[in-house]
Amino acid sequence: MGDYVVVDTHHHFLPSEAIRYAKKTEDGDYVFILKRFSKASQLLQDIEKTLTYMEECGIHMALLSMGAWIPNGLETCKAINDGYAKIQKAYPGKFITCAHLPVHEGIVGIDELKRSMEVLGHRSVALISSYAHMTLDSEKMEPFYEKISTYQVPIVVHPTLRRPLWGGVKYDLSTTISREYDIAKCVVEILYGVLSRYPDLKFLVSHFGGGMPVLKWRLLSSHQPEEWDLPEGVKGHGLTPRELKQRGLWEDFHLKFDKIYYDSAGFGGSMVMMQAAVDGIRRDRITFGTDYPYEFREPMDVREYIADVKSLEIPEDDKKKILGQNVLRLFKME
Repeated sequence: MGDYVVVDTHHHFLPSEAIRYAKKTEDGDYVFILKRFSKASQLLQDIEKTLTYMEECGIHMALLSMGAWIPNGLETCKAINDGYAKIQKAYPGKFITCAHLPVHEGIVGIDELKRSMEVLGHRSVALISSYAHMTLDSEKMEPFYEKISTYQVPIVVHPTLRRPLWGGVKYDLSTTISREYDIAKCVVEILYGVLSRYPDLKFLVSHFGGGMPVLKWRLLSSHQPEEWDLPEGVKGHGLTPRELKQRGLWEDFHLKFDKIYYDSAGFGGSMVMMQAAVDGIRRDRITFGTDYPYEFREPMDVREYIADVKSLEIPEDDKKKILGQNVLRLFKME
């Protein structure tokens, strides 16, 4: 593998057994999705093409998930989990696999978590940024977080495919900006509503958290946890870096924010966004992602993206972390 180990942390594969369950739900019309993304739908069912793509791109390992399909129900989740277990066994060392849990269906999701971890041997849990009637900081999620904590595995968060979403479908907002808003909102819910109760959970959030290299600073300027006793004239106001540091809020924010990992998918390989990330997020919290086969499909584009990361004017060790070492450490695979 040479000096660089490249791990694609946003890589989709859908076992063909799951396709027969495709239906329309409140969280997505999965029949429509298969038709709209017909080329991608063919590619993501072909493991041989996936392996060829990885080889030609210079990707050594891929983190597989189809989190957006979770709302399609228990049967879909089981089919994905079973299919991933077969792939993991057939191609050792090539894939990291996620357990897909129908958390919106209650206790059956806990049973599937137990089966996925203890029988199938998955190494993480896939969730989506929100559900039609539930967010990730909902009390309904507590039994899942408690059980996931006992397995000490990361949680991989993908944007919801729900349509319409935050502004409707005009200008394709549900697919573009609205989806990023939903995952950015999800980061805030994790930050204040989940990690405060389950501080040891590890989250890997897609699409740079919906733009967190920039939005992070908006959150930071207004970081005022409820338990902090702040005087009138400060409470509720935006604060400058000096004021935040003076009151200990700067450090408190980063203690929480820096627990979350962010993948680089969703922005077309933009190095403007990657530069913003290496400037605004801890470099040991950034992971490389292609969003295959929805965003990247041609190996030459991925090779260029990898080369661009290697050309960043940052220490060599940081480049290695972003391209692979961060996720290997997160999954305790170093």
